[in-house]
Amino acid sequence: MSNPDLILLAEDEDNDVFFITRAFQKASILNPILRVKDGEEALAYLAGNGIFKDRGEYPLPLLVLLDMRMPKLSGLEVIARVRGIPQLEKIPLMVLTFTKDSPDLDQALKAGANGWLLKPVTFEGINDMLSRAGFGFNIAAR
Repeated sequence: MSNPDLILLAEDEDNDVFFITRAFQKASILNPILRVKDGEEALAYLAGNGIFKDRGEYPLPLLVLLDMRMPKLSGLEVIARVRGIPQLEKIPLMVLTFTKDSPDLDQALKAGANGWLLKPVTFEGINDMLSRAGFGFNIAAR
């Protein structure tokens, strides 16, 4: 089951979560954002393990935004594991990064990330990410 609206945000920093959600609001993107705080929680959510096993309550997301540097499992580790699970192969994974020149970003793209979004996240950055990604999904806008 896939929720045509849900965006999963895997980010451990509260300040970054605030600015990311604010940027999405400024961009008039109305999709609900569900936040997980570390890589293990992100992987559990996506795999439907533990408290996330009820897909009615915790549906697969439309899009995943992954911080590269999270506790327990890094964004890179989450990408590699998710791409090894056949039913999750098509979920778009976007990396949150501070610089597009990072070796971590190159590794994430090689591991299966679909693209990236620069921190701090801005309205312009979200629009750029969506146009660069060229996904065939609908972002709910006003």
